[in-house]
Amino acid sequence: MGDISKNFNRSEFECQCGECGLDTVDVELLELLQNLRDKFGRLKITSGHRCADHNNAIGGNKNSYHLHGRASDIVPLDADIIEIANYIESINHKGGMGVYLDDNFIHLDTRSYKARWRG
Repeated sequence: MGDISKNFNRSEFECQCGECGLDTVDVELLELLQNLRDKFGRLKITSGHRCADHNNAIGGNKNSYHLHGRASDIVPLDADIIEIANYIESINHKGGMGVYLDDNFIHLDTRSYKARWRG
């Protein structure tokens, strides 16, 4: 049982720097992630909200949506990454989606326009 949605806890979105305590997650993003978890089972959030220092330390984009709690990187634990990406397309997610096959994760964000890429 999650503390911010049916299955998600705020701590899953906390910045990984271990110091800043940022853990905001955009409502639209949380709803999308809950939809995915309902359909595909377990998803691990590998990167949620990031402070500027952590984002810089890992080489993140200076305009990253992670900086505003509007992006998450997810690793599927019970499903295939391509199956999840195809489902996201089928529900017409209007924000960003990057599929990183070699690293087995998907970046999702709630930007105001549709963007797709492969990493």
